[in-house]
Amino acid sequence: MLVFVAFSAIVIQARSNSTEVATGTVTHAASLEQEAVVEKITNPNDVVKYGIREEALLNAAELNPMVTHDKELDEQVSDILDSILDESMSNYEKVLAVYKYMETNFSYYGSFVPSDMNYVSDYDNRNVGRAKGILTTGHGTCTEYSAAFMVMMRALGFECYTVQGYYSGGPHTWAVMILDGDSYIFDPQIDFRQWQGHDGKICLSRFCMDPSFKYYDCYHAIDEERDINSFANFNLPVAKSEEAVTVTVSE
Repeated sequence: MLVFVAFSAIVIQARSNSTEVATGTVTHAASLEQEAVVEKITNPNDVVKYGIREEALLNAAELNPMVTHDKELDEQVSDILDSILDESMSNYEKVLAVYKYMETNFSYYGSFVPSDMNYVSDYDNRNVGRAKGILTTGHGTCTEYSAAFMVMMRALGFECYTVQGYYSGGPHTWAVMILDGDSYIFDPQIDFRQWQGHDGKICLSRFCMDPSFKYYDCYHAIDEERDINSFANFNLPVAKSEEAVTVTVSE
């Protein structure tokens, strides 16, 4: 977790057209001239720490937190988020922490743990089972990595989906997040591979990637709109006992 003292700190900073990380100095909002002002700010998203595109997009997002209704999975997600996040972190810092967690805590091998819930959408059934798979077994493929990232982003309140398609010609699944009306790719499994191949150096080459990034052309979705529209908010079928009953009253 990043630690800030007054206005001087060592932070993660990225170029506006790249997600490569470097060590740099913090960029401050022009209005923050005294430490007392910082102390009065209760929303971390109001403090511009890094001055990068990803920070602006994620901090400005309107959040709508949701759970999966699968008790075991929701507890797993809650435990992870509680262990790596705190209220002093901005949206950007929280997403970055989750992404790094996904990149560095799992191994590559398929897994699927079906949910006891039966969701309205098969898309939700698949994603919950895949997320449970990797969080329960500690390993997964691209489908499990993206599903777990999606579920954790949904728990934080971001509009996130998994998308199926091809990466560099091979079958692949990744996550997309809708930010300011546009679709941005998040692919922790590809960056996990980069992390493995670079002696444990955190890689963010597929973090919040838009079409201006050079690797974007490697991704070819089969039908991104279909996948997005298949998500049903983890809704469950209404039990017959809970269905509204229409009563005809004779006059």
